[in-house]
Amino acid sequence: MHFVYALEDLPDPCRASLFLAGPTPRDPVTQGWRPEALRLLAGLGYEGAVVIPEPRGGEWCHSHTEQVEWEVAMRARADLIAFWVPRELATMPAFTTNVEFGEDYDSCRCLYGRPPEAPKCRYLDVRWEAVTARAPHDSLHGVLAEAVAILGMGAERYGAQRDVPLAVWRSELFTEWHCAQTAAGHALRQFRVRHMQPHGPRHPASPLTGFLAWTAVAEAGGDRIIAGEVFLAGLVPVP
Repeated sequence: MHFVYALEDLPDPCRASLFLAGPTPRDPVTQGWRPEALRLLAGLGYEGAVVIPEPRGGEWCHSHTEQVEWEVAMRARADLIAFWVPRELATMPAFTTNVEFGEDYDSCRCLYGRPPEAPKCRYLDVRWEAVTARAPHDSLHGVLAEAVAILGMGAERYGAQRDVPLAVWRSELFTEWHCAQTAAGHALRQFRVRHMQPHGPRHPASPLTGFLAWTAVAEAGGDRIIAGEVFLAGLVPVP
């Protein structure tokens, strides 16, 4: 595994990226859940990048604004976002997690779980089940095991290719578009997925039928950047 801590970048190249979203202790006494998540991922044989929104070494030396901007950017780039919400109202109320979950729960790149006894999670549960047709996981191992199964061996991506979510990268829609750009001598410089359209529930396991993304491509033989929205859609045979 490659550990990516706060304000750090994804490795280059990168085969898979998993963001560990959820409450973070703000005091040195409360035990966080991410060390256990890393142990579980190692046991599951995960070898990709794992994004940990906590400082390397445990000491917060950067501003809150820098942390927020980095987290927003890294969640947008991650192949999968694993939400684990062991909410404790006194020590880990997960208020920020509520906002992040609301931004990403229907993105087709999320998995979600919480301990059965976690308070104030019913709203999250209802919204998750409504868009994914799946019950939330009730164990951290369950969330991570599903994440590892979906990511598999990943796919090696370099530079701006790391910003293409794995589900998009694996799709024939993107492959045809990207191969056409490469054949013309163009090079991908930026990619930001705006919307992913699955066949079925909005769950990472559903096959992708289309996506909308903002891209920036360097034109062959010059310095001109072609930037704009790209929308690709197709049909997935019904089994």
